[in-house]
Amino acid sequence: MAALVAVLGLGLVLGDAGDGGDDEAATSTTTTRRRATTSSTASTTTLPVGPVLPVQTGASLLLANGSATWTLLDLDTGTRRDVPIQSQDPYSAVPVAGGIVVLRGETAEYVRVIGGDAEPVRLGPAAQVFASGSPDRVWLAQFGREAPRVLASDIQVVLVDLTGRAIGPEITVPTANGYITGGTGSGVVFVSGGRVYVADAEGVRPIAVGDALRSTATEVLVHSCDDAARCAPVVVDLSTGRTTRLDRLGGVYNAGQSLLVSPDRIASVGYGPSSFVVGPSTTITIADRSGRVIGTVEVPTTRGEPTWLPGDLGLVVPTEEGASRVFESGGGLVVEPMTGVQRRDNTDRVLVILP
Repeated sequence: MAALVAVLGLGLVLGDAGDGGDDEAATSTTTTRRRATTSSTASTTTLPVGPVLPVQTGASLLLANGSATWTLLDLDTGTRRDVPIQSQDPYSAVPVAGGIVVLRGETAEYVRVIGGDAEPVRLGPAAQVFASGSPDRVWLAQFGREAPRVLASDIQVVLVDLTGRAIGPEITVPTANGYITGGTGSGVVFVSGGRVYVADAEGVRPIAVGDALRSTATEVLVHSCDDAARCAPVVVDLSTGRTTRLDRLGGVYNAGQSLLVSPDRIASVGYGPSSFVVGPSTTITIADRSGRVIGTVEVPTTRGEPTWLPGDLGLVVPTEEGASRVFESGGGLVVEPMTGVQRRDNTDRVLVILP
């Protein structure tokens, strides 16, 4: 888990190498008044406040914190209800179709939160859970299990669906001097000895030199340095092996930033003091896939990492006051409070749940 927390603090911005032009859209910021919402101390549905977003998405937000009860907010109606969660670690939760996969002791469980309450589904033994890039399957990892020709320091991972059925064989990841950073559609990504590898059913293969920061179903995002010690983000396409080096964006990587990837946008999120906002704040820069910067905004007193909303609706950012939405408008970025998310939710992480 220490490795995962470290990864969350790292950053990377993605685009196409050699992209010309230095145009950056001017930053614009606006706020709107939050509509009131009715709350309840019981585990019941609260009165809806109306649609939270300008379009219907079918999605909900799961507002996670360190307590045994999280809050589910329906984005289409504004309805809120309490959801009991056995795992109290919001950062072990992986969003999947209709719910989340969490760790409960040494077991991974699928907890359905959309479509009615149901008993958690036991997926199998696990010390960590990694997303696969697919909404209906996750990677389960076990550490230090003895087996023939398997070292105690190795990790066994298996891809399972939301019933716990294994999809493909168990994979051994040799991480005596390294750690797993994430999952893809076919395997898991790990770092060892300054190199980045993918372990899948075909075995282990190196894909880059550097640090793996993020992975999607088909890509691995690496921070790499050339022979002249010039460092930059590199995108590795796992299906073709093609790499794209983003020298223009090389300065964005440091221990106080993270990267968020959507199908057509990249967000660089920087944490720490700001020249624009008094006290702790978050600086969010959104670029398109060519690396063109759309805008940069400041969000004060954030509580956790932002998350992409469905479609082109931008990011939801957990804050001390509740949550804000960062989205594109008029050639720049706009920040506004999100209806339905309250200060007392104490949200440490926001998970977008699709049916």
